[in-house]
Amino acid sequence: MKLIRAIDRFLDTFEKRLCVLCAFLLVWWLWQYVWTSLLMIGLGGAAHNESSLMSFFEGMNKYNVSVFARMAFSLISYRPILSEIAFQEILVMALSGYVLLVLKKRSGYVLGGLTLLLLGMVALCMVFGLRVKRVSELFVIFHILSIGGGTLCALFIVFGLNLLLRLLFFIVHE
Repeated sequence: MKLIRAIDRFLDTFEKRLCVLCAFLLVWWLWQYVWTSLLMIGLGGAAHNESSLMSFFEGMNKYNVSVFARMAFSLISYRPILSEIAFQEILVMALSGYVLLVLKKRSGYVLGGLTLLLLGMVALCMVFGLRVKRVSELFVIFHILSIGGGTLCALFIVFGLNLLLRLLFFIVHE
């Protein structure tokens, strides 16, 4: 009972409780982007010949922690995307979208915009990748994807960590 009272005293206002919810959601998204950036770095290192690219795709199961990696792998394998996403992850993404729309904060819009930009870049590279005539052109597209995707992931991580620190500072010092 003392623990519940201590938590209640610590999170005594609606703003603090909302900041804790936003912090948990942000930590989940940062975790996703760390794994996605590792995927992009691995793709950049593997996209120089056919054998290294095939070994990269065979070892893609180590990136199954990331929702984005599972979505990309299901697209490559011509499987439905929703079969790769767990119900809890759909709930977290829906809750993130709801909080983003309700709060109407500029920082949330920037993070959402970076996510949409990354997904758009992956989709655009996949469209161009399906239309190439030579494998060497596909390697160039994979390099562009890895550099651009890695940059967007790094921007999300840096901006997200900044926002997380501001949220935690607000929770502790308010």
